[in-house]
Parts: sequence; structure tokens; C-alpha cells
Amino acid sequence: MKRTTALLLAVILLIFSAAACSSDNSDPQKQDETENTASSENNSDVKTDTDSPYEEGEDTSINLILVSWDGWGTLNKLIPTCELSSAIMHGLENANETGETVEKLTDEAFDPQSDEIHAELGTVWLETPSDIYRIDPNWNGICRVDGHYGSGKLLDAPEKLMDLISDSWSYYPYDYYCGVFKNRSGAFTLEHKFESESSVRIDVKRIELEDSNEPSNRIVLELISTKDETVEVRLISRQSMDNLAGMDTKSVDLKAGESTDVELRFGGWRNFTYWVEITAGNTKLNLEIDP
Repeated sequence: MKRTTALLLAVILLIFSAAACSSDNSDPQKQDETENTASSENNSDVKTDTDSPYEEGEDTSINLILVSWDGWGTLNKLIPTCELSSAIMHGLENANETGETVEKLTDEAFDPQSDEIHAELGTVWLETPSDIYRIDPNWNGICRVDGHYGSGKLLDAPEKLMDLISDSWSYYPYDYYCGVFKNRSGAFTLEHKFESESSVRIDVKRIELEDSNEPSNRIVLELISTKDETVEVRLISRQSMDNLAGMDTKSVDLKAGESTDVELRFGGWRNFTYWVEITAGNTKLNLEIDP
């Protein structure tokens, strides 16, 4: 049961990441700025423009709770104390109130483990050490609330802050890239969505799709690490939420500064779009495959 639950969570998180990746794919300007390299060569931590006002050792961790879109209870993601969590917490604490209030959802006690959650699908709660915030399913508003189901005050949160919160759910803790491969034209674009520390750099050298209902497609990657290490390169191909088209995993020994080619196999629809997620070290690629 634990293994099934873990797999389901991984697939659902992959869906949200794919959706977040897809949101910018229609922007030609952003596509023109992409490259076919995924890396974090400077090995810096998660980047924000907000200097932390908190004392060293102070708890700024945040916990995100999502009412699952499939109606199966909630999913949660903990962001431990780091530059990202501090920036989000500082932004929320300094966001002005709009003067509008939101009503209490119910008098029932909140239980994130319950199958019956009294909120709209897609509702997100953000918990800090001192406050609880509720975000509506369309991300049109965030309010500071008196308890998860309680009433609250709507905040005038800047777009940059909302983007940080969204990115923390979709991409943290990975150095995250989203790409699109169009098989008919051979076009491939890759966009850096979220910067985080990673020793591994990934180049996508080649993608080859078979014209078959049960294909054994292949992708060739070039990996370079800043240090000697052994990494697990993992691929998941997803055709839909409950339809995986196969997985492939290889353990690779990397030498600092030396490139190593890795070939992975995967399945997928013959005529419909699907997604492939590749992880190596703390670098992750989410690729939309248009056969």
C-alpha cells in the first residue's frame, strides 16, 4: 500500500509539474530563449531577490497542503527552512490587506488525512510557524485565515510572490527544466524554470521515436558532474494520470568534469502528446513529447 501511495503521489506531482511547464510553452519569446542544456554550473542555492530578515537558525519552514484535483483527500509538500521559504514567509508577512474578508468554510475540524475535505478541489493551504494562508483553486487570491476552514482577510499579494509559492509546489527542490520535443520537425526547446543547487548537468543529445503502437523510444543524454559521484538516472513516461508508459533507470559513475553518455528507453502514444520526466542527481527535466 505504501509503495502504491508513493507511486500515485509521484505521478500526481508529475502532472502538476507538466501543467506548470506547459503554461509557458505557447510563448514564442520564451521558446526562443531556451537551450538544450540543463545545468546549475554555479551550484548556487535556490535564487530569490529577497534578503532574509530572519535570524540564523530561525524556523521559516512552510508546509503546502493541496486538496487533490481527483478528490482523493490532500497532498502536502514541506519546504524546510531555506532562502526560498524565508522569501515566501517574508513576502506574506509584509503583504497588505485589501480590506476584503473571506467567509468561514465550515465549523468542522480540519483533518488533512480525511477523505472528506470541506473545500473546493485545488484549494491550497500554506502553513508557516505562525500563520495559515488559504489560496483559491484558480490562484486568484490568498488570504490569512483563522484556521484552515476559518474566515480570514484577503491579501494584496504581488504576482512575484504568488509565482514563488507556485514554483515551490511545482519544482522545489530540483534544478528544474521544462522542454518540448516535436517529432515531425525535430524541434526541441528547453527552459530553465527553477534554479537550485545541483552538481549534475544534463545535455539532451538525441530523441528518437518509433512509429509503432508499442514503441521502444530512446533518448540519449550527456551527463557532466562537478565531482566524482554515482548517480541514478531515472525516467518516467506518462500518457495520463493513471497510464504510465514505462520507466527506465540506470546507475552511472561520473568523473568530475568528464562527460558520460546515457541512453534510456521509454514508451508513449503514437499520435498523442505525453510527458517524460528525467531525474539525475538534483537536476530534473520534464519534457513534453509531441509525436
